[in-house]
Amino acid sequence: MHGDGRFIGVDTARSSYDTVDGETVILDSSTGVLTLLVGIGPEIWERLVGGADREALLAEIAGTYDDVAATAAGSFLDELLAAKLIVPCDAGTPGDAAPAPWPTEYRPPQIEVYDDIADIMMMDPIHEVDQTRGWPRPVDGNGHGAGNGAHPTE
Repeated sequence: MHGDGRFIGVDTARSSYDTVDGETVILDSSTGVLTLLVGIGPEIWERLVGGADREALLAEIAGTYDDVAATAAGSFLDELLAAKLIVPCDAGTPGDAAPAPWPTEYRPPQIEVYDDIADIMMMDPIHEVDQTRGWPRPVDGNGHGAGNGAHPTE
């Protein structure tokens, strides 16, 4: 993803995510950090999946709630950018379905970070896979797939 910062979107190559019971759980595959989005965070995240115009998104939040909510959402977006969970991108691509409506009751978007399992997640050998040949071919010291694929250590 590229862009001038006006459009921002989820870095789907880096993150796996799901929304359960009104909370979005994100696993950053580069760091092993687990992030939980609460409040209106999941609704914001849903709008970022296909890419969104930052200012238009904040204006939508201000129109739905108020300027205080938009300011909080701007800080929330800055936190997501700092964590590299979202990135600048080209113009947004509409998703398959319209995003869910905003909740009637405003709850500030919040990020909860759980890094206590990051080291364990990063020990998973899937992180050392040759991206062009896939599992079970680990990357050798030169960044190339090693072995013939018969066994991960060959």
